[in-house]
Amino acid sequence: MKRIINIKFLAVFFLAIAIIIGSGLYIRHKMVETKIEKLSVWVSAKLIECSELCVLKFEYRQDVAIKASLANLSFLPASHVVIVYDGIIRAGIDDMTKVDFTITKGGKAIAVTIPPVKILGNDLSNWSVVSEGNSWFAPDVLHRDVLNEIAKSQRIVMDSVKNKTDFFYRAEAQIQNVLKETLTKMDFKEITFIQTLQIPGALYTKE
Repeated sequence: MKRIINIKFLAVFFLAIAIIIGSGLYIRHKMVETKIEKLSVWVSAKLIECSELCVLKFEYRQDVAIKASLANLSFLPASHVVIVYDGIIRAGIDDMTKVDFTITKGGKAIAVTIPPVKILGNDLSNWSVVSEGNSWFAPDVLHRDVLNEIAKSQRIVMDSVKNKTDFFYRAEAQIQNVLKETLTKMDFKEITFIQTLQIPGALYTKE
């Protein structure tokens, strides 16, 4: 009888231990899960905050020779004028919410998937007009025909830049550097990047 009681006692004892350990593991799992959920929200917010820093800017200066009459500058003595303009080509991620990530190891490791880098814009930032005698002036408003000629020149510059694969690599390198610095400050110990580079004419995946 005593032997049976001891067996029952041991069975209850070990069952209680198993329940305690199981409860502890479950609570720990839920705590880690909650921590990762909070971290995910924080990371998403930080990605949006640093979106502007992730943009690579290529600044250039070009000139376009056109007829003074076409530029609505027929009052000038010269038959042709040169429009000198400054442009900025921007490359990066068009929407930072497309950056995917997975947090592991209790919130200490993160793997980030960067979507294809794209040309975000080719902006006209400044312009001036040069006539004969190197006289410079900057009209407040450019004639539509002048803007069309500048736009043609801008497309040529952008096509040239898009054919330079290193431009996209440099854009992605800047994104990685900014994100790595941001995530390191958030106390991630392991940061891994998965890149999907957009190369002119095709999508290229780099493992």
